[in-house]
Amino acid sequence: MAEYTLLEEIERRLLEGDLTRIRVLLTQLSDEERAQLEARLGPDAYARLLRKRARRRAAPQGRVIAIHGIMGSTLYSVDADGKEEKIWINPFALLLGGFKRCRLTVDGLPADPAHQVKPGSLLLEYLALIDALDDGWDVKPFAYDWRIDIDHSATRLNELIQSWAGDKPCHIVAHSMGGLVSRRFIQLFPDTWKSMQDKKSGGRLIMLGTPNRGAMVVPQIFTGDENLVKWLARLDLSHNLDQLLAIINTFSGCYQMLPSPNFVPADGDDRLRLFEAKNWGDSPVLQALLDRGRQFQEELEPVVDPARMIYIAGYDQETPFRVKVKSPGKFAYQITNDGDGRVPHELGLLPDVPTYWVKEKHGDLQKNGGVLDALHELLRDGATAILPKERPATRALPAKRAWRDAEDLVSVPPQYAAAAAAMKASAGKRGKPRPGKALQDEAEKWLAAAALGADIPRTALL
Repeated sequence: MAEYTLLEEIERRLLEGDLTRIRVLLTQLSDEERAQLEARLGPDAYARLLRKRARRRAAPQGRVIAIHGIMGSTLYSVDADGKEEKIWINPFALLLGGFKRCRLTVDGLPADPAHQVKPGSLLLEYLALIDALDDGWDVKPFAYDWRIDIDHSATRLNELIQSWAGDKPCHIVAHSMGGLVSRRFIQLFPDTWKSMQDKKSGGRLIMLGTPNRGAMVVPQIFTGDENLVKWLARLDLSHNLDQLLAIINTFSGCYQMLPSPNFVPADGDDRLRLFEAKNWGDSPVLQALLDRGRQFQEELEPVVDPARMIYIAGYDQETPFRVKVKSPGKFAYQITNDGDGRVPHELGLLPDVPTYWVKEKHGDLQKNGGVLDALHELLRDGATAILPKERPATRALPAKRAWRDAEDLVSVPPQYAAAAAAMKASAGKRGKPRPGKALQDEAEKWLAAAALGADIPRTALL
């Protein structure tokens, strides 16, 4: 029997946009499940969710498709008999080496033909966003496989829009990588994009922290110098860091988010060298996927529609924005506050696209109260007074920024390390009993925060 029955049901209903059923399920959660959900959403978003639960839903003004960011959907492994197992984010499956099923061939096919991997639903971290949009709009969440080529996800998005909205007006709200999926959809299916437009009830694309020209976190992932990768290695009984990298570095979707060759800063750095496998040392990057990533960025560059696009940028978060190749596979980075912790503004913002600002981390943009309130005005009117249109003045980092080695940017919180160690110890006992619910909750909470680039969780469940 599944451990988190009600939370898993909420997660499943989230993909359907069934907020009516979700609000009923929220009243049935145990104290432990409520604590888990609050830890995943954060106290402010959780309190907002409870307040809205008792309110009557406003009449829908139009249609909105909500799209998650990188690693923001669950992934399920399906064997030849049709049996499904949740892999992402499932700490128990990851503990036992289930991440290996996520490996792809260079052509984007499953490396293990006996196990297909498919997207499930959006992570619980998107519940506040879907709930907010549901209050005034017909909302349809879209889950995609963030491992694979973005073109595939863009094609699926087009199919969803055509089947769900038809030729009716429709908006898109996209977090992180979801904005790249949306812009690629616009490029590949211009007739569908045109059919979605209506000044009152559809046609806008609102991007939350989208890495439109890539992000420096991607090379950190590929070399293993990134929090999530290190944390996975702490948990996995079957794979060390190098073996995990051999899996992750087959994800073609990640290569499409390398820092774009179309933007080289005036002060210069080594980002163009990232597209040559010889500069990665022992990191198992694939030249064919580096080439595909570069091609994707070059093709996507002109897809800008200031009349129908809006960008919401997090700011005043320390963000890598310059890269130096010290030696093959050994990179150093410079840090700026002009970013959301993952995406520097110079790689996120698009020319002439209206931008609004919020002091928030990348992985928390989709549950920030100000952002959620502003979305209604932005969708309806194309403008809002809730968020500033000019970036507020903030503290500045020194003009001469020091280069920081990649490994110095990684940290393993003691709470997560303790949970991972306890899970390993439990699984290592005779009979390999399943680790307790509290341990799995703790590990899942931390992994979700690291995956999305969210603030470090403050609520301890253990």
